[in-house]
Amino acid sequence: MNLTKSLSLYVFWAGVVFFSAAPVYAQDFLQARALLQAVHQVKISSEIQAKINHLGLLEGDRFKKGDVLVGFECSLLKAHVRVKQAILKGEQKTLANKKQLMTLQSVGELEVALASAAVEKAQGELDIVRYATRQCEITAPFNGRVVKKNVNPFETVAPGDILLEILDDQTLEVALVVPSNWLSWLKPGTPFELTIDETGEQIAAKIVRTGAWIDPVSQSISVFGEINNVETTKNLLAGMSGSAVFENTGTTTQ
Repeated sequence: MNLTKSLSLYVFWAGVVFFSAAPVYAQDFLQARALLQAVHQVKISSEIQAKINHLGLLEGDRFKKGDVLVGFECSLLKAHVRVKQAILKGEQKTLANKKQLMTLQSVGELEVALASAAVEKAQGELDIVRYATRQCEITAPFNGRVVKKNVNPFETVAPGDILLEILDDQTLEVALVVPSNWLSWLKPGTPFELTIDETGEQIAAKIVRTGAWIDPVSQSISVFGEINNVETTKNLLAGMSGSAVFENTGTTTQ
């Protein structure tokens, strides 16, 4: 393999990794590499230490907003709630008794204030365990699919452990990296045609926003587009790549 061919292959693969910021001319059109990515893609983590007792989804499975993604064994937490409820009830009765005694001048204001503080403390402790029990089920924040499953049923997880990675596969955006001098004509609303490598589909899209900064080394900037007809996204997957073709307005000279 000669040096020229080696350099050509290097430039090609570098372009794939960095979405090929360099424009390619085809008559009156400019072209840039593009990547489909999910607008909503999140990692679901545990907020409590508990054993998983429900996890029925596999990688690629679909779910709906509100579906239970992960369920935990929370018998101990629920018992703590009952304990804290009983403590709060007792402190409330103590406070009521102190107030009654105060009217009879049998206790002073300090004792009533301390009893009131005990009620507030008990209420706070109850709120904490109630919050923990609400984490016993993790529900889906949107319609989507499972990207990755990191745990299995009956495993015990700790707070902060990543359980699932999920995405909304029906809300995709087009990410491109283009030469910064394209900003002279590339604006939100600029139309382009996206050809998907994996399927060959040609899809109408438009630019919706530009990145916040220009890479000073490559003199390139990230821009983002949306597909005009959401019905055309049903067969598309996040991670698909393609070519975005823009009409050359004649204002770009390189």
